[in-house]
Amino acid sequence: MTIESFQDSLFEDPIGLRFRHAREKARLSLEAVAQQLKLPVAVLDAIEREDWPRLGAPIFLRSYVGSYARLLGLPESLADEVVRGKPTPPLATIGGLSVSRGGPGGIHLGYLLMTVLIVAAVLAAAFVYQSPGKLAPLPAGEGEALPNARAGSGGGGGEAKAARFTVSSDGRIARH
Repeated sequence: MTIESFQDSLFEDPIGLRFRHAREKARLSLEAVAQQLKLPVAVLDAIEREDWPRLGAPIFLRSYVGSYARLLGLPESLADEVVRGKPTPPLATIGGLSVSRGGPGGIHLGYLLMTVLIVAAVLAAAFVYQSPGKLAPLPAGEGEALPNARAGSGGGGGEAKAARFTVSSDGRIARH
């Protein structure tokens, strides 16, 4: 073991510097890496400067560092090293009550009422249009006389005749 490799194992470069050296060794510019990873140059610059707060929540940090490490052939465990020790930010509450809880039953009661009204309207419509006595046939025998505008002498001022309809016992309608 040489002195140089011994020193390298004792004093590893900071993570950001390791990324920068690997990128320069691969002869890649920040812009080329940003284009390949589809990330802003500012994100890659923040990784190389170890400006971790600029990258946001640990989940984003792990994703950015992991993608960059894969591209440069560095171990992906670097992402875990970076995230280790970073506290997860607390979730912010928006508004006073959660929508899913609905407070003291107010929202749930509203949804229930709306559902009941919709179901009742659908059922009422189904019963009205499904009733068998809605269109009752005319009684057997002669039907009412209905005016026929086309009957007569061809429309030259003659009086219109009334057409007569009869319904037979088997339900057929006949015009006379």
